[in-house]
Amino acid sequence: MPAETVWNLGLIAGPATSVFSLLALLFYLRYRITRKRHRAIVEQLQQRRAVS
Repeated sequence: MPAETVWNLGLIAGPATSVFSLLALLFYLRYRITRKRHRAIVEQLQQRRAVS
């Protein structure tokens, strides 16, 4: 296997994957939802389904 291929696979499997994981973690940590907000969202979805 060419050394360049090994390097590229290591780049994808290592730092690139870590960057996407950290981005996902940041989005997750900033997502605030309370039981009240969840209930409101569920009610809105039920209303949309009733109209369809």
